[in-house]
Amino acid sequence: MKRIILLFFALALTPFGYSQDSLVFLKDVHFNSTFEKDIFHEHFSQAKDNYLALFMAINPQMDAATYDRFASHYQSQLDQIDLEKLKGKKPEKRIKAIYSSIHDRFLKKYELQNEFSSIFSDGFYNCVSASALYGMVFKGFDIPFIIKEKPTHVYVVAYPDTERILVETTDPTGGFITFSERYKQAFVEQMKKTKLISQEEYQAKTASQLFDQYYFADQEINLEELVGVQYTNDAIYKLEGQQLEAAYSQLEKAYLFYPTDKIISLLIAVNVEILDKNNYKNINDVQYLSKLSRFKEFGISREMMLGEFSRINDVYLINKGDAETYRKFYEALVAGIADDTLKQEIHYLYAYERGRILHNQGKYKDALPFFEDAFMLKPDNQDVNNALVTTLGRSLMYESDNLVVIKSLENYRQRHPQLAGNNLFNSALVNAYLLQCGRSFDLNKIDDAIRYKALFEKNFKPEMTIDATNIGRVYSLAAVYYFKKGYTAKAKSIIAQGLGYAPGNHELLVRQRMIK
Repeated sequence: MKRIILLFFALALTPFGYSQDSLVFLKDVHFNSTFEKDIFHEHFSQAKDNYLALFMAINPQMDAATYDRFASHYQSQLDQIDLEKLKGKKPEKRIKAIYSSIHDRFLKKYELQNEFSSIFSDGFYNCVSASALYGMVFKGFDIPFIIKEKPTHVYVVAYPDTERILVETTDPTGGFITFSERYKQAFVEQMKKTKLISQEEYQAKTASQLFDQYYFADQEINLEELVGVQYTNDAIYKLEGQQLEAAYSQLEKAYLFYPTDKIISLLIAVNVEILDKNNYKNINDVQYLSKLSRFKEFGISREMMLGEFSRINDVYLINKGDAETYRKFYEALVAGIADDTLKQEIHYLYAYERGRILHNQGKYKDALPFFEDAFMLKPDNQDVNNALVTTLGRSLMYESDNLVVIKSLENYRQRHPQLAGNNLFNSALVNAYLLQCGRSFDLNKIDDAIRYKALFEKNFKPEMTIDATNIGRVYSLAAVYYFKKGYTAKAKSIIAQGLGYAPGNHELLVRQRMIK
C-alpha cells in the first residue's frame, strides 16, 4: 500500500487527463441529514437547481423548517433592494451598491472554517460561502457573473465580458474592484519585464487583452461547482481532525458537483489512509477498497488491488483461520467492483487460497470445489492444475470402491477436458482402470476385466507413473485365466504384453517360465 501512497503524491502534481466517469455514485453517498439527502436527489435525479438549499445542505443540523426560515429571510432582504433604481446606474456603481447592501445585511464576521448556513445563523462567512451568496444574488438579479477559483481562494467577477468587476468577498472595506487602463498597462509591463509575456505576444495584443488573459487566468467555475468546493473544504477541515471516513464522504459529494483532478487525488489519498489505518477491521473497509478499484485510470492497478486482497487473506484466512469472515469480505468486495477482469483475478485468488488452506488441513473433499473453481478460471495455470489433481487423488486415496474412483475421475475429465494434459491425472485414471481389471478377474467378471484391460491399454502412455507391481499382478491374473481355459498362446501373448508395460517384472517373468 505504500506504493499507492507514493503514487498519489506523484499524481497530485499532474493533471490526469483521463475519463472521470463512474468514480462516485449517488447511491453510495452517506448523507448527514434527511434534508441533505432530499436536496441531492432533487438536484441529481430531478434536475432541480435550488442552490440556496444545496449550499445549506452541508450543515448536518439543517432541516426543512430551518431552511424555510433562512430562505424567507434571504428573500425578504433581497426584496428590500430597489432593483429599478439600480438599473439606472452604471455597472460599476450598480455592483458597488449591491455589494454594500448584501454585506451589511448578511455578512458580519469573517471565519476561515465556515459553511454557508452560518451566514444566516451567525453572520459568519468565508470566501466560499460569501461568493456563493453574491453569486446567487447576481443570478437572481440577472447580472452576468463568473466565479474564479485560485488554489486557496475563490472570488466573483461581475460583467465578465465587459467591465470585469472583481467582487472580493473577504474584503469588507473595498470588496469590489475595477481596473483602470493605467493599472492594466502597468500590470502588463511588469509581466513583460519578468518575461512572463514574450515580445511577440506583447506586440500582438492590447494591454487590456493581455491583462484579461493573465490576471483572470484562474479556473472559472459555476455555482454548482462551488457547491463542490464547499464540500472539499469541509473534507479538508475533517482531515485536519483525523475524521477520515467523514472526510471521504464529503469528498464523494464534492466530486458529484465538481469532478476535478484535485478531488480525485484527495479521494485516492484518503481512501488509502483509511485502509492503512483500519487494516480491514470491519466489512466497511472492504467497501472502501471496492471504491478504490474504480480509479484504475488514475494509477490504481489490478496488481495493487490484488495486493490489498492478499492483506485480507492474511488477516482473516491465514492468521485467524476465519474462513467465514473471509468469505463475507470477498463477497462484499467483488459486489462493488465493475472491472470484470479484476473480479476474476480476485475470485481466483479467493478460491485458490480457500482450497489451499483446506488441503493443508487434510480436508481434501472440502478443498476440491474451491480448487475446481480456481481451475475453471485458469485452466492453464500449473499451480492450480496440480493442486486440483493432487487434492482429487488424496480425496480418493482411501475409497474402498474402485468403481467410485473411476467414475469420479471420468466425471472430472468430462467436465474439464484440459485435465487430459495433466500426467498425474491421467496416471491416476489409468491406474484405476488397471486395478479394476485385476479385481474383475478376481471376481470372475471376465467381461468387465476385458473392458478395463482395454481401457488401460488404450490410455496408457510411457510417461505415466504406473505401479509396475500392479501391472505384473493383473497381467498374471489374465494369463492364468486364459491358461486354465486352455488358451496357452493367448496366455503367453498377455504375459508378453505385460512385460511390454513393465519390463523385467518378476511376477510376469515367473509366469512366463511356467507357461512354456
